[in-house]
Amino acid sequence: MPSEITTVSAPDTNVPHAGSTEVDSCRRFKIRHNMGAIKSAQAVVLAAGSGSRMTTLVNNTPKCFLPIASIPMLYYPLYMLQSSGFEECIVVVDSSQVSAVSDMAQELGLTIKLRLFSDSEEDRGTLDSLRHIADAFEEDVEDMLIVSSDLVSDINMEDMLLTHRYQGAALTVLTTRLNKEAFTDVPGLKSRSNIGPDLVLESVTEKRLVGSVCGGDYDEHVTLPHHVTRLGAVTVAMDIVDAHAYVISGKLFREYILSDKFHKNHNVDLYFVQDLYMADFKYERAVSSILEPFASLALSRNRSAIQGRHSQCWPHSAGGRACYAYMYTEGVCVRANTIPAYWYLNTKIPAVLSVLCPECPVRVGDYSTSELQPKAVVKGNTLLGRGCRLSDRTTVADSCLGRNCSVAPGCRVTNSVLLDDVALEPGTILDGSIVSCTIDKEKCTIKKSIVASARTLHAESVVTGNTLEATQFFSA
Repeated sequence: MPSEITTVSAPDTNVPHAGSTEVDSCRRFKIRHNMGAIKSAQAVVLAAGSGSRMTTLVNNTPKCFLPIASIPMLYYPLYMLQSSGFEECIVVVDSSQVSAVSDMAQELGLTIKLRLFSDSEEDRGTLDSLRHIADAFEEDVEDMLIVSSDLVSDINMEDMLLTHRYQGAALTVLTTRLNKEAFTDVPGLKSRSNIGPDLVLESVTEKRLVGSVCGGDYDEHVTLPHHVTRLGAVTVAMDIVDAHAYVISGKLFREYILSDKFHKNHNVDLYFVQDLYMADFKYERAVSSILEPFASLALSRNRSAIQGRHSQCWPHSAGGRACYAYMYTEGVCVRANTIPAYWYLNTKIPAVLSVLCPECPVRVGDYSTSELQPKAVVKGNTLLGRGCRLSDRTTVADSCLGRNCSVAPGCRVTNSVLLDDVALEPGTILDGSIVSCTIDKEKCTIKKSIVASARTLHAESVVTGNTLEATQFFSA
């Protein structure tokens, strides 16, 4: 088991040091139920993933630090938890990024205390990551909130928690409507995506979550356990997205997910051994290995015999054994787990950043942390990360620049995204593109493209609708 690395808190608040009894006493977010009883929940943000669907962009930048609107991706779920009332959360991050997460939290003024745990194993998976830090979870916590580091949303998690408890649910999954706009007009080579939509299954009569399959985890056929048919009519929705935020009852979390019985199989992330909490029969194991980590949990809990805590409040709670989807459509709810979604967020968030994250120090029009020469022009909904340098005779319009970017004289950047530490040589023209590396040749024109390697570029190159990445220069 890993040891806790550090606790991060805002420098201006009177926060006790890590390890003190005062810290231990406030490690849980206290949420007041509508009946007046104090309930506790513990939040976990999983940020150690490698970004397997965004390999073009993550060669030099960890996924959780890809800038969205000039801010590291990880900031958004942390701010969401903070604005929902959480005073602390656990963050699982790659061992090489622990200090960077601490610095980011301090720099952007997050007041939520972070308990950072390192995970050096790549793509461990959701359940294995949770088991990896099992010692961090408190024995008497009532609910666990598990959030992916790529979720960008303005949802108030208190509402989801209260709904979860009112329904007496074992598991509640955050879902939202599929935004088809996020898959249009994306820079780079045009190719048909091999990632299908998420599949979300709900029972018709009771509106209980029956199961879910994540897009990209299936080919042409989806195989589900045969007992799904015992639940009556089931709807299969293809326009709903699993946002990868889950509320799980603490008892279920401790006795099911963290149970020693599940440590025997390294691939158990796709399955739960179906012999706990069974009522009157045992499950067959699913034939296909496509189920998301909590999908099979939903299937099993809908037939289990464990009574819920508030089941009398909800007629369809099945005695607290049911699982539900919590649909959020009122505001922003997007996962930045693909390049199209990443591009979409970078084009939309700048205009609403002050509403989405009111306390964030990064603002359109506030470039006090950057160096702008007198004749540099910044227009539209442009965001500049800390340490950016814009030379004279440069124009940047409706673009997002990451930290420490450098724009030489004569450059024009329009509707584009620059990752951290990108430098542009004199005369570079960018339009509708994503650039993650330095453009070290002068007077290049790049439109509607993704540039992760400038190796094939030469002076005055013209690139349109292409993807330049380092992997294409190496043979197998």
